[in-house]
Formats: sequence, structure tokens, C-alpha cells
Amino acid sequence: VNLSRNLDTSCLVGNIGRTFHLFGKMRMKDESDADVASDGTSNDSPKITFSITGGQSNFVQSWNLATSSDGSWAEFSEEITMPSGIEGANRAQIVIDKAEKQEFLITEWGMTLIPSEAPTLRPSSYPSVSPTLRPSSHPTVSLVPTKVATLTPTKQPVTAAPVSATPTNLALSGLASGDSECHNGFAYKAIDGNPNSINHSCCTNFGAWIMVDLGIGTLNYIEKIVVKNRVNCCGGRLKRFYVELLDADKNVVFEQYHGGTVGNAQVREFVVDNGTVARFARVRHEDSYKDCLHIGELEVWGYPTEVPASPEPIIEMATGMEATASTIWSQSSAASKSVDGNINSIFHSKCNAAMPWLRVDIGVMSFVQDVKITNRVDCCGGRLRYATVKLLDEDLNLVESRYIQGSVGNGKVVQKVFNEETSLARYVELSLSRADCLHVAEVQVYGYHLMAKPTSSPTPVPENLALNKPATQSSTYNNNPKDAADKAVDGNYNSFTHSNCWKGINQWWRVDLEDVYTIASITVGNRLDCCGGRFHDATFSFYDENDEEVYVMPTSGGIGNKKSFSVDFVSARYIKVTLGDQDCLQIGEFEAWGWKE
Repeated sequence: VNLSRNLDTSCLVGNIGRTFHLFGKMRMKDESDADVASDGTSNDSPKITFSITGGQSNFVQSWNLATSSDGSWAEFSEEITMPSGIEGANRAQIVIDKAEKQEFLITEWGMTLIPSEAPTLRPSSYPSVSPTLRPSSHPTVSLVPTKVATLTPTKQPVTAAPVSATPTNLALSGLASGDSECHNGFAYKAIDGNPNSINHSCCTNFGAWIMVDLGIGTLNYIEKIVVKNRVNCCGGRLKRFYVELLDADKNVVFEQYHGGTVGNAQVREFVVDNGTVARFARVRHEDSYKDCLHIGELEVWGYPTEVPASPEPIIEMATGMEATASTIWSQSSAASKSVDGNINSIFHSKCNAAMPWLRVDIGVMSFVQDVKITNRVDCCGGRLRYATVKLLDEDLNLVESRYIQGSVGNGKVVQKVFNEETSLARYVELSLSRADCLHVAEVQVYGYHLMAKPTSSPTPVPENLALNKPATQSSTYNNNPKDAADKAVDGNYNSFTHSNCWKGINQWWRVDLEDVYTIASITVGNRLDCCGGRFHDATFSFYDENDEEVYVMPTSGGIGNKKSFSVDFVSARYIKVTLGDQDCLQIGEFEAWGWKE
């Protein structure tokens, strides 16, 4: 058979020029229900086809997928950019098929719109002359928006005489961002003063761009922009682009088009006749052109005319602060490892949970200029991709977000620039849009606090809350008291519980803590004299005082003689352990470490 899914055509047609991420997992079986392997290249391999049809539209994108015979799921991940000419389409489909029919299974699949970081979408047609330049006098700009009534701005711009009328390359002290970053070609490499390092956008996007922000609350008199092309190869990709200057409101105040190819290591100067005042400079492919955008250096020559009075120093705000996560791989890779100042330690989530996240509390509402994430050094850096960096307020509402599209290499640093008047947050969160491991070495948040940080309360001292508390279990082997449920909370690792075996259910054990507590971690001791392998793939469930489930923590593998698990400060009264199969459940000791709320 083939497997097909219809999609919302209007959503796709309404995002021409934007890129979607199609992802999922698949297996292929034959008529005897056995998994079938394929190499991903021949007609024996399943073919995934995405199509938009109807009217004058006939857009098709397809690829083959390799599958395995060992029962594992084959992952697919494809970027699909919506082309022009599909406006009249009335049907969109994903079809999985093969020359010789097989059975296909699909799970954890979806199609999401990749966010655009472009500050303002440009119209599809451009005026033949530059728009009217801004007047010579500029209104003052308040850093903090008026809707945040309780916060007081700490930076106020002031119109002043030029600091110096001698033009310099203002981009060297700016902040760079792009529509995307691939092949470790981070945007900041285009303003580092080194033409041998390059930014590199992903090559699947229409209208790729790179932009430098010359500073919030700052306006600059710009005389020229200099673009230095990549030195080592592929210079021909730099063509059909606009050089633009934008004011503080991101209105284009100057633009010049360059249609021809710029060769390797070639330099192009774009002179701004009579100069103009701007905050941002941008190089942008025209909307209908899809290719990589990479340059060696973007220089912006001019001098500031409006600067902040008594600017607040930009500081790093995350190191040593509290960090939490959706899950952790082990105590040695806890969330706190992402803010310990050591790039050789890592935070590592579990790998089987959907959309893992890491969240850093910077203490109080703060202005966020930029966020830098250092990836794991030793291996597996490619997992950090299709990720989102979010700013959250005190109530965990989303304020702003930036997208990490391409893979970040081992030990590489990706920077996401915020630096808007609205970039006010208490928390910074990093998340994936798929089920995978999330691991990073370090998260750094740059900006300044809008109010003094409160003095932190002493960290409560955890205690074993399960000791000698009431316990029950699904069954007791031969109804023998020495195997009863209370043996797991008697403080003795040499005694153990023992349920019945292979009676048609997954055996369970449960403890009543007799009140609601904050649980920081649990420790499970195995039976020590024999048969430790029976305890594996257990699920730990947590319940409130009304016996409503509030948290579930599935695990994989065994526990050896003893193993501890972080629980991310869950509030619960009851804790239940359920075995991964129908074998005997036997527990030497169960400890729940935490404190009274």
C-alpha cells in the first residue's frame, strides 16, 4: 500500500518563500510482518513525495529513505521551501510509496514552519528610487516599553553632536544576525575583522540575509557600506542582492541593488550619496533568489550622531544561576552544568522525550542583548539544530524567540541577538522541536538587570521522605511477609520486596509520603543477592494529594545495584513504580529525596 496524508493547502500557499521542516520516523514491513531493510537509493527503498497541485500548480519534491530490518525507526528530516506559482493550488499531500508494495508505519511526524528572523518583510516589488531619508532631528526612544509600567528605563538616548566626525567601521562593535546559519558559518564571523572567516546561511532559503545592529538607542551617520566576498571558493553565489540601511524602526532608508556576480575575495563598495542616518545595515538576496549567502566581511563606515546617555554596562547574567530542564540524562549532566562556567561539563537531556528544553532563570526581569550557546565539545554536536532560543517573562509567557536552523559543531558558539526595546525577560529557554537529546556545554546571557536581584533563600536540605512511610504493591510473592511492600522503605538494602511473576500485568509498587513534598530526586536500590536484571525499563509516576497524576518519568535499561534519578522539583504525595514487563518486581530500597513545600 501507499501511505498518504493531506495537508492544509491554504497554510502552504500563504507562506510562499518560507521554508517548512518535514520530519518523522518510519518503518517498512513485508506481508509476513517482518521489518524490511533498504539502502535509501534504489527502487527497493520507500520514496517520500511532497506535492502541491491544482490550478496551474504542480510542485513536487521527493527523496528516498533507508530503512532497517532490526525493528528500529528510520528518521527523516527535510526542508521544503514554498515556491511561487502555487497560488491556485487546492491539494497538498505527503505520500510514502515504493515500486513493490509494502506496509509503511509512520510515527512522531509533523510539518512545522521554520520561523523567520527577518525584522521586517520587504514587499515583493521595490521602488526605483530610495525612500525619503529620515529628518535630521530624531525623537528620543525609551528602551523600556510603556506597557511594562513597573520597570524604569536605565538607558535614555540623547541627541548629541557627533562623537567624532572621522568615519570608522562601526560594524566591528555591532551585533550580527542572519535569516539562518549553516556549516558553522555564524553571522558574527562577518563582522570580526577577518575576511578569511565567513558567515554562511543555509542554502534552502529564498531571500537570505545578514544584518548588523549598530546599537540600541544609537543612530549613526553612514557614508558607505563595504562587502568583502568569501576568499576560498564559491564567490559566484554572491549576486542578485540588495545592500540596505534601516532606521531604528527598521524602515529602509537606503538601498542599492547589485545584480552581477562578485568573485572570490572581491570587494564592493556602496557609497551613500550625501550620507544617511541609520541603526542597521543589511545585505539581502532578492526574494526570488534561493542560494547560500556567505561573505568574508561586512563593513559599515560612518560615525554615531545619537548615543545613549550613561549607558548601562552589559554583563553576563546566567553563570551560576538556577537552571532546570524537561529531563536529564544523569546527575552528572544536570541542567546546572550549562551555567557552571566550564565548557568541558555538559547538560544532557534524555533522548526519548519529545521536544526537550533547558531553562535558565536570570533572577529578575532583565534586558537581554544576546544569548551565546557553546555546544558540547567532545561529540555529537549535530544534535543541536532546529532549535529555538526563547525569552520568557516572569509568568513563563513567550516574549521573543530566535531560531537555530543548521547544525552547530562540537565546541562551536552560536549567538542569537535580541537587543530590542521589547527584549525584557526573566527566563531564557532553549528547546528542540523533535524527540532527540538536547545537550550543550554552556549558556551565556548578556544584558543588564532592570532591578536589583533579590537575596536568594538558603537551599533546603533534602531528606529521605519515603523512609518508614506506608507502602503497597500489586501483589506479594506467595503472600510472604518478608517480601511485603514495606521492605522497600525500611532503611535496609538487604531486605527486598517481591511481587508475583508473569501473572498478566506489569507489577507495581507505591509509597504514600503522607503529605505533599517537593521531590528533587529518587534513589532505587535493587535486590542484591540475585536476579537484579528483572528491574528494568521502569516508569516512575507522581501523584498529588488528590491522587491525580502530576508527573511521569519513563526510564530505559536496568539500575545495577542502585541508581538515582533527578525529578526536577516535582510536588507530590504518592510515588508509584511500574515495571517495564510482567516479570517479578523486587526493590531493595526506595528513597525519595526532597523537602516540605
